[in-house]
Amino acid sequence: MAAFEWTNAYSVNISSMDDQHKILVGLLNKLDEAHAQGSGKQAFMDALGRLMDYVRTHFEAEEKLMQENDYPDYYDHRQAHIALTIKVAELQQLKDVYREFDTPELIGFLTQWLVGHIMGVDRRYGVFLNKKGIV
Repeated sequence: MAAFEWTNAYSVNISSMDDQHKILVGLLNKLDEAHAQGSGKQAFMDALGRLMDYVRTHFEAEEKLMQENDYPDYYDHRQAHIALTIKVAELQQLKDVYREFDTPELIGFLTQWLVGHIMGVDRRYGVFLNKKGIV
């Protein structure tokens, strides 16, 4: 079973962002698969690296969309992005230094963060942009 099943309940009603969120969900599920299959540390770290690379790409696109449309909560939203990036970087360093951290806890953290972020702050920019005719 996948760590995260996408449903339309997660839609922010901005098609480009929903498409990117679906890619994030897929990459998160690949991370979970690497762990579940016991693929080893390198395969897990590679999957985590791909996920985080795409997270940065997505955050840049999301922030650009907000800036271009004068989204009033842009700076708070950006701070949430920065906080996640820092947290995951810290966890990656722990994995490299100590060779051990609770992998299911990391996957759970990322899943909960993504769901909470989409359903919370991302939904708010979706409503704002929809009012401007952006879908």
